Amino acid sequence: MSEENTITLQFPLKHGDEEIHELTFRPVNMKTMRVLDSAKGEINQTVRLIAAITRLPPSAIDTMDARDLDAVNEAMIPFLPASLRTGGSVPEL
Repeated sequence: MSEENTITLQFPLKHGDEEIHELTFRPVNMKTMRVLDSAKGEINQTVRLIAAITRLPPSAIDTMDARDLDAVNEAMIPFLPASLRTGGSVPEL
C-alpha cells in the first residue's frame, strides 16, 4: 500500500484566500483516530477524520462540496481499520 493517496476534487475547497484542488490522505495512527471521540454526530466525525488525515483544518473541510464525498471516502478506505471501512463504529473493548 502506498503511504499516500492524492485525489483531485471536482469542486475546490476554500481555505482563507487559497483554493485547494487536491487532497492527500496519509496513514492513520491512534492519535488521529482519537479525534472521533470528541466529535458528536456522523458528519462531524467525518469532517474531523478527513481534516486529520489530510492535515487541513476542519474549517477547510467544511467548505467541501458534498459531491466530492464519495471520492474522498474511497481515498480514505485504505488507511482505515477494517471496522470503519463499511461505516461501522470503533469497537468497544
